[in-house]
Amino acid sequence: HEELYGPIPPSRNSWQSRFTAPMDYAGLPTISLPCGLNSENLPLSLQFVGHHLSEQLLILAGHTFEQATDFHNLHPPV
Repeated sequence: HEELYGPIPPSRNSWQSRFTAPMDYAGLPTISLPCGLNSENLPLSLQFVGHHLSEQLLILAGHTFEQATDFHNLHPPV
């Protein structure tokens, strides 16, 4: 991979990138969706990972998940 794209820069959010970087480096499409709140009322999300060039399927999966749940309608109090 480094031969094509150069060295991988260190991440400032390494605890977050551990969930996304492997798919980014492998060229796999992903979609992240809200899926609720934890016990401290903080948002949770899930990530679907698809095969190469399966973006259309991921968008359909995300849309189907949102239609079956109401997590995407949750908003923090202002």
